[in-house]
Amino acid sequence: MRVLFLTVLLVFSSLAFSGGITEFSDAKFDRLKKDNAGFLVDVHATWCGTCKKQTRIINTYFEENPESKLTVLRLDYDDNKDLVKYFKAPRQSTLITYKGENEVSRSIADTSQARIFKMLKMVD
Repeated sequence: MRVLFLTVLLVFSSLAFSGGITEFSDAKFDRLKKDNAGFLVDVHATWCGTCKKQTRIINTYFEENPESKLTVLRLDYDDNKDLVKYFKAPRQSTLITYKGENEVSRSIADTSQARIFKMLKMVD
């Protein structure tokens, strides 16, 4: 019984970082890098109109690609200034894709669905 519980726990903990939008944390960021996963860091502000458009596009991506394993780490621009500086994000609405340890692409204030989809597909 204990082995079954630990197996189920392990499976669900690995699924916690596969696909969808989640709040940024150092632990999630480190885990995705270690797992050589494709992911997006979304430097986001709740008051930002461009960010809202980007969120709609990202949600559309997931709707059109339900098998996607891509994880979006949403980083609050206002509450995480040290991390914003770490990622060299000049403003909110900065999108940065990674494959493991490597930054693959970056955009700032882009609301083109075609360009954002292309970014996401590069690491998904």
